[in-house]
Amino acid sequence: MKIWVLFFFAISIVLNANKINAELLPPPGISQSEIEQFGRWQRYFNENKKSLASRLKKEPAYLNELIYSQSPYLEQHAFNPINWKSWSSELLNQAKKNNKLIFLSIGYSTCHWCHTMEKESFVDVEIARILNRNFYSIKVDREELPHIDDYYSAALEHVKGSAGWPITAIINSDGLPVFIDSYLPKEKLRKLLGRVGSIWRTQPEFLLASAKNIDELINNRFNQTIGTSANKINFETINQKLLAALDPVNGGFSGAAKFPSEAMLLYVLDQLRRGKNTDLEKALKLQLDKMIQGGLYDHISGGFHRYSTDPGWVVPHYEKMLYNQAQLVSVYSQAYQYFRDPVYFDVVESTIKFMLTELYDENGGFWSAIDADFNGEEGGYYLWTPDELALFNLDKLAYETYQIPGSQKLGVVFPKKQLSPDLKKTISSHKEILVNARKKRGSPHIDQKVITGWNALAIKALIDAETILETGSLVRVAEKLADKFWKERYQESTGMISRVGFKGEKLLRSYLDDYAYFCDALIALYDVSDDIKWLKKAQILKHQATKLFLDAEGALYNIAPRQNLLSLKKSQDGELYAASAVMLGVIWKLDKRLGEEGLKKKFSKLIAVKESKIAKETLNHLYSALSLQDSKEGSTWHRRYFASAKGRLNIKCSEYTANRHCRELSINVKLEDGWHINSNQPLQNYLIPTKIDIPEGVEVTYPEEKRVKLGFQDEALSVYEGSFEIRLKNRTKNRLHLTLPLQACNDRICLLPESLKFVM
Repeated sequence: MKIWVLFFFAISIVLNANKINAELLPPPGISQSEIEQFGRWQRYFNENKKSLASRLKKEPAYLNELIYSQSPYLEQHAFNPINWKSWSSELLNQAKKNNKLIFLSIGYSTCHWCHTMEKESFVDVEIARILNRNFYSIKVDREELPHIDDYYSAALEHVKGSAGWPITAIINSDGLPVFIDSYLPKEKLRKLLGRVGSIWRTQPEFLLASAKNIDELINNRFNQTIGTSANKINFETINQKLLAALDPVNGGFSGAAKFPSEAMLLYVLDQLRRGKNTDLEKALKLQLDKMIQGGLYDHISGGFHRYSTDPGWVVPHYEKMLYNQAQLVSVYSQAYQYFRDPVYFDVVESTIKFMLTELYDENGGFWSAIDADFNGEEGGYYLWTPDELALFNLDKLAYETYQIPGSQKLGVVFPKKQLSPDLKKTISSHKEILVNARKKRGSPHIDQKVITGWNALAIKALIDAETILETGSLVRVAEKLADKFWKERYQESTGMISRVGFKGEKLLRSYLDDYAYFCDALIALYDVSDDIKWLKKAQILKHQATKLFLDAEGALYNIAPRQNLLSLKKSQDGELYAASAVMLGVIWKLDKRLGEEGLKKKFSKLIAVKESKIAKETLNHLYSALSLQDSKEGSTWHRRYFASAKGRLNIKCSEYTANRHCRELSINVKLEDGWHINSNQPLQNYLIPTKIDIPEGVEVTYPEEKRVKLGFQDEALSVYEGSFEIRLKNRTKNRLHLTLPLQACNDRICLLPESLKFVM
């Protein structure tokens, strides 16, 4: 009996395997040698069908070599009839040998228009036959290979005036674009392929001249030698340019669609902490409020969508990206500290909760993104029909809706202001109802790539959030993640960082953003823990980054320049802070914390390049402006370092006025053993007192002085040493604009005087 059972079980496995193989067809029109490869693709699918079968969207399905990919986006296209290939120098060489053009498609797995183009064109057998016969076809995950995306995004922006995804290009064997666009409908794509193919056969020189022209323009913009700026950067001029570019009604940069522009928001916050342009304060508050009042912010589950499709921040594009969550947590954490608006506190709390519950895998790290589409509909997971909302029996005074253009579907938003206890309770219960209703729908696709640089932004966000939420747990999560990434992603023998982890595999490539963001996160960990190990790791990464990416002219490449022909010296802010700007900030921060001598001189060319870029394209380089001002005038953050890292202080406000300005402030100072600063009343008139110049209505209490005699001074000195506290009370209704003069000495030398400025 058992033998017969085993026999039928074995027959069942064979029949099922044959059934699966019968459903998987080779891409139409491929060569005989690739037919042989198709057998290997089938075997790989059968060996991994448990994880891959969910990608099959229809029967019969085709199979191409993307089945081997370690990218969720490329995996999605492994069952297209197009004979897709991954990006490789070998394929470029093959295209050159066979005098063929390359069809290039760049996107990412949670992109709505990428999905749309696949449904319309990439599953179409006629389109596939044209491509398979006349072109090589390459799929690129922009998040996995950002240097390729940077180059073709720049080309698309030059040709069309703006860039977006998918990027659809036809390139030659040198990678130069002979044609480039974004989303294309099927019929337009079909005609394009025929037309370009015909021109390539009859007038290839015409296409090559066009491609060379585009390449020259890109390299002139990004890779040309930049001289030093003739004029000192004027930050008030920058601020005026910025104000002129902002939407006075809805906030944010003026335009039909609105992106958060986190680099700009952090720049403005930094300017306000320096006591600069008060008009910026109104513009900042307007944008911060508008972004969380409409659909850009998920009022039900927390977190932010990628951008708004309208000027009023109402209807979003529904994908949720890790980098937006991380950067906006940092923005709203800092905004809460400046404005003390409790709504910002709630936004930080709910976004962190969303990150930890929806995007975090404690065994791997933070995943990359959540899809915009659900069940074939953009925003389908987040939207409701009027009938659905009626069934929930919600209090109509507790929520509002917005309608999707061309649809009956509605988005739900709750009021973002100080609420009565009863209304808060009602909204909380409504959120629970809607969250549970969403869960019953299932869940949208999550791109489970774990990207080093994006996780570093998340580490920084956890630390920024902890400064206001004071949970006691967020720093532990950040430390655990940083330790894990150091052990698993950094390769000490080569100094290289693995950019992407997916299904246990790691992609070893050196990108500047992974180094810059990770360095910045490690420094932030040091600031909250005083554990020197984080600073030492940051120092190692900074050294490797400058070795790999910095050229002789002082500019930073986005990828190690020896690795790829498409490497750019990109310095503009985009969806993420410019990595080169973050690295400039890292260099300065390490200088302040380690007291490294000569760093500014060593990196003077980098500073000069940044000054020139800021002067030329001001509003595209606001994070560079922030880092540059920090390096020249000092930080505005609550943790400061002085005296070549021999001293540090923390500024904390413990009580606020009714209009949310600081009423009671403490400045906690710590000096290394053997170092001191003068007291507020030194015994000698020629010494600089540690005395804050306070306005009327502000009281200051200084610590008790110590009298000491030092080797270079016969007279006794009145000093502060070790750890001590200066306290202030603000009896006015205004912000505190204070300057703290300091001069640190030991028993042999005195360092140059310094002044620390802060606005509270």
